[in-house]
Amino acid sequence: MRLILVVLAVTIATCFLGSFASAQERAEIQKLEDQFAAAFNRGDTKRIVSLYKDDAVRLPPGSETVRGKGEIESFVGKAMETLTDAKFTTVDVRPLGNSAAREIGRFNFKTKSQPPQEASGKYVVVWENVGNEWKLATDRARGTGRAAMMA
Repeated sequence: MRLILVVLAVTIATCFLGSFASAQERAEIQKLEDQFAAAFNRGDTKRIVSLYKDDAVRLPPGSETVRGKGEIESFVGKAMETLTDAKFTTVDVRPLGNSAAREIGRFNFKTKSQPPQEASGKYVVVWENVGNEWKLATDRARGTGRAAMMA
C-alpha cells in the first residue's frame, strides 16, 4: 500500500512539474517573440539574427531555403523594406526532448505601402536550447496576402 501511495505521489508531482515547465517555456518563448517583433519594428537586423542558431534554416513560402545567419539577415532586411508593425503570438509550445521545443504561433504585419495592408498567418518554429539560451533553429511561416510571402 505504501508503495502505491509513493508511486501515485511521484506521478502526480511529475504531471504538475511537467505542466509548469511547459508554461515557463511558453512564457520564455513568447518573450523572445516579443523581442523579435520589437527588433523588427525598429529595423534591428543584428538583434533578430542573434536569436538564430549559426546553422538555422528559414523556409519561406514561394522562395528558396534561407540558410545561416548571413542569409537570414539579408532576408529579414528585405522584409523590413516592405513590412512594419510586426506582432507574434505564441499559441502552443511542445518540448522535443530535453533541449528543443516546437512552437506554433500567429503573426501580423502591416505593409509600408499606402494604404497599408494587413498580412497575417501562422508559423511553426523549432527552438533549440544552446548554452542556456533558446535559439531559433528552423523557421517556417505561411500567411495571407502578398506581403505575407516575406514573413
